[in-house]
Amino acid sequence: MNRSLLFSTVVFVLLSVAGCGPASDHPAQSQVQPDYPSQPHSLRQAPISSLPLPDWLSSSASAAPDSASFSIGSMVTVRGMIGASESAGDCPSNEPVFTAVPGEQYRLEAYQENYVQIRQQDRSGWIPAWYLADGEERIREVPPFPMITGDSARLLLYPNEKEQTYGDSEPGRVVRVSAEYGSKWYRVSLTMYAEPCMRPIWVEKQALLPFQSDLAKEGRLKPDTVVLDETGAAKESFGSSPVFVLNSKEEKLAVAASGGRFGYVDRSAFLPNPFWTDYESDAYQVSFEYPSHWKANKAYENRFQAEDGFVQISAGLTGQWTIQDAAAHEASHKLKPFGSRPEIRYRQADGQEAALILPSEDQDKSEKGLALLLVRYPAPVSIRGESYLFLYLLADRDHIESIADTVQFRP
Repeated sequence: MNRSLLFSTVVFVLLSVAGCGPASDHPAQSQVQPDYPSQPHSLRQAPISSLPLPDWLSSSASAAPDSASFSIGSMVTVRGMIGASESAGDCPSNEPVFTAVPGEQYRLEAYQENYVQIRQQDRSGWIPAWYLADGEERIREVPPFPMITGDSARLLLYPNEKEQTYGDSEPGRVVRVSAEYGSKWYRVSLTMYAEPCMRPIWVEKQALLPFQSDLAKEGRLKPDTVVLDETGAAKESFGSSPVFVLNSKEEKLAVAASGGRFGYVDRSAFLPNPFWTDYESDAYQVSFEYPSHWKANKAYENRFQAEDGFVQISAGLTGQWTIQDAAAHEASHKLKPFGSRPEIRYRQADGQEAALILPSEDQDKSEKGLALLLVRYPAPVSIRGESYLFLYLLADRDHIESIADTVQFRP
């Protein structure tokens, strides 16, 4: 394996979070330093394997299919959708040359270890040889859903791969399932902390656990989260980049992100699950994203939820309203859904003026942290015969700002 390539990918280090509060709380003469290398940029390779490595091809790769079944120049089909890359054995970071799909025929042009080159009209590309179909069961695409890796999740290039091309996964990684094969296998996507890669990854079903927020070690940070370095000084924000929880102590987390970045954050800043689902509403002329483990609540219109949060949209107010008047009107509702002293923050959402109403500490617990984003539509929207000025996006306080950052209006 090319060690220079390996070292250039994202590698992380288990860090203790002892003494990772603000610098003012830890005077220099008594500060307890976390356990990190003396040169923070020379990071040890743990606990994240930094998949995908650019050097994925095994030196003792599995054999290609029997040439008697698939001869050079013959027409072949594939057992599942697979992107064909420009070369064999590497980890392609670009879009595939073309995507091979079941039912279509391709000319077989070459073998190279456990890869084959196939041609579609005037384009050729490489795919794992396992994908060539000879009457075998096909891969079944499924609506994507998240799961979590257990203690022994082996990441394979294809089901039943004998010589493992990829490494094993750390427990707690969040994967997105998109297909299954037979009764034992799932095709998954993982968060890539190094270069993006178009190669598929397969995992045995029994190695994965149902998604639970308290088991997930991957997710996102809330917007404007303050990230601290080992001295307690503020670092550059990680933004919406996926993060991996390296270690935890009390109310602090040590987290890592792409590019070798790491730091310390409050536990409350971590939102489990890096995979979010895009939702589009023709009626409300808007799209937004929410965590992929949230499910539709059919008792409500346009509502998605799980044990760790929720989101719902509506529209409201007709006539003439300023954003300030609209926010004050909702914040002072007689039922006090946001508590007695809600906070109003003015911002923008997709270039439109907006107001965020955050609950006060005395909000009733039955509201489950209800907060409200009001956004003025680019033009009034007609819904059920009424013309409304504002989008109403209701969500729990922990998620509402992250969701607000994804709002986009549709024509």
